[in-house]
Amino acid sequence: GSTSINFDGGDANNYFNEGSPGVTLDNGSISIAALPTINVYPDNGLLTVGDNLQFNVSGGTAPYSWFVTNPAIASISSSGLLTANAHGFTKVYAIDNIGTRDTITGLIEIRAMQLSIHDTTEWQGATIDIPIYTTSLSGLGIMSGNTSFTYNQNILTPTALITTGALLNGYTVSFNNTIAGTVSIGFAGTAPMGGSGKLCYIRFDISSVNTGGSSLNFTEALFNEDLPATTDNGYFSTINFSTINVSPNTYTLVAGETHLFSATGGIPPYTWGTSNTTMATIDASGLLTAHHSGIVQVTATDNVGATGSSGNITIYDTYLDIDNASAMVNSIYDLEVNISGFPVGQDVYSFDGTITYRTPELVAISIEPGPQTAGWTFVSNISGNQISFAGAGTSPLTSAGTLFKIRFQLTSDLTVGEFAYVNFSNITLNEGVPLPLTSNGGITGAAGILLNLKVFLEGPYNGTNMNTDLRTAGSIPLSQPFNPTLPFYDNMTPKWLYAGSENVGSIPANVVDWVLVQLRDATAPANATSAAIIGTQAGFILSNGTVVGLDGSSPLNFNTTFSNNLYAVVFHRNHLAVMSNYGLTSGGGTFNYDFTTGADQAYGGVNGHKDIGSGVWGMIAGDGNGNGVVQNTDESSVWKIDLGNSGYLGGDFSLNNIVQNTDESNFWKPNLGGGGQVPAKASSGYQSQVPD
Repeated sequence: GSTSINFDGGDANNYFNEGSPGVTLDNGSISIAALPTINVYPDNGLLTVGDNLQFNVSGGTAPYSWFVTNPAIASISSSGLLTANAHGFTKVYAIDNIGTRDTITGLIEIRAMQLSIHDTTEWQGATIDIPIYTTSLSGLGIMSGNTSFTYNQNILTPTALITTGALLNGYTVSFNNTIAGTVSIGFAGTAPMGGSGKLCYIRFDISSVNTGGSSLNFTEALFNEDLPATTDNGYFSTINFSTINVSPNTYTLVAGETHLFSATGGIPPYTWGTSNTTMATIDASGLLTAHHSGIVQVTATDNVGATGSSGNITIYDTYLDIDNASAMVNSIYDLEVNISGFPVGQDVYSFDGTITYRTPELVAISIEPGPQTAGWTFVSNISGNQISFAGAGTSPLTSAGTLFKIRFQLTSDLTVGEFAYVNFSNITLNEGVPLPLTSNGGITGAAGILLNLKVFLEGPYNGTNMNTDLRTAGSIPLSQPFNPTLPFYDNMTPKWLYAGSENVGSIPANVVDWVLVQLRDATAPANATSAAIIGTQAGFILSNGTVVGLDGSSPLNFNTTFSNNLYAVVFHRNHLAVMSNYGLTSGGGTFNYDFTTGADQAYGGVNGHKDIGSGVWGMIAGDGNGNGVVQNTDESSVWKIDLGNSGYLGGDFSLNNIVQNTDESNFWKPNLGGGGQVPAKASSGYQSQVPD
């Protein structure tokens, strides 16, 4: 502060001699300044041996001199940088250039070691070993210790203390994870610890459901009961699973069928599984195979454990289909109910159910047995537009076939081209197993003649049915092939030449090739010449030998009539044609004929077709130019020309989409020696027996 210093009393009290000479008074003042001060900061600190801490000062007059009160544990540089050298306590003070001094009021504590947990991440659902690190313990005589830290129990679950490869390996350790959210560790040994690095690991299971993170905060770190350690907390974060989408989400399969599933999202590759491996299994590529009826879910687990699941995959044991058929109006027709194959041990001994149908177009008459249920007992009850039925037998149905037939009267209310539905209301096989996936059907009114033929081609026949290699290769033309550009190889007049316009948008399933069918009206097969032709159509032959219309399933329908006997002729472009040896008869509104069952089924017998294996008869391969004879020109002008090429070719007698040596050796050459000739280079062999 300051104060004034004034002359008291003026001239009367302040003079020289008796007043002369005179004086002039000038008052004054004095100012008092505070003693100089400085301020050292920070005022306290917690360090680990080897750490540094920068001190600063405010006030005073530079330069400053720095000091510690305990130079045995710390040193400080001229710039105020303190270095921790040993554990203990000290203070710091500074003196400025004029001797002003300041000492911190707190303490600098130096601890001998530090425990730390590093920040880390890992995938949901994984297991992680999180290390606890320590600075050097050498020379400290550490024989025991304990530490604990907290964690988020919604994210992490501690399961074990791991010492392998860590400093505590070989020490007696304790691990306590019984208090939710806290892990405690204790250790003791007979030899002092040394070194730095990983003290130990704590193994955690990471939640596969919850996401986020967990602070890992030390609550205690004490060695030898009197040496506390500094701590550096860590943080754990989940790497969140991606969403795994399984496709398709829902699907329907029948036992024995497969379907390829796919997954998106996450990190491939995926591991596949099903919720019930007795119902369905899935391989490493995602291909699901159905075994028996039930509902399963498909799961996909990615490379880091993220899992996705499909919805319900429904599995049935077998197909049960009501046929879709065409039948002549005002006729009686037996509509088939067919069953596919089913798992082993699920033989069918009985069934019962209800079927509805369209009235008045259809009138149900009865339930009739199929070929495999002949001898069973059947009962039925007809009421309105439904028929309830049951069937049972002592000889079970053990494989695919016709379970039963529904006999209908087609009334005049059913017009040509009109569809009358026939639908399952319910059906049970045995006591519920096998479980069928049902498919409804019906009858379309037709005029004229419905033709149901069965015939095999020698070339693609494999001992059971026929291969469909041409369809698989996409080589079958969409338009009927019996009107080619002439000459067809070396022939201007193929026996099957036909100018019809039959065509499709795509080739139906199970098609082997096109065939051409003629109907002939004659008193005897010998009289069924070309003059007796009353109808011609191109259609498809399926792998099971059935000849069908352009939809791939319906019988051929000829809008014509006949007055004598009805004979069917089947042509193929490189097989010899066959004609039925007997007049066709109507059964259930359809004219049926099977060429495959015996030699006498084809006109000409063993000269008209051949045994192609185990008593199965088929059309003869090798007529490459369609002239009705297997002869040398089928080799020289057809097979040799096409050899080595692929596609829809006359020289491909096996119909496998490629012309190769086996077409000659397996088909042309043996059939050149047909009809009783020696299989050699004869001028001709088998010849079509169809009357010209």
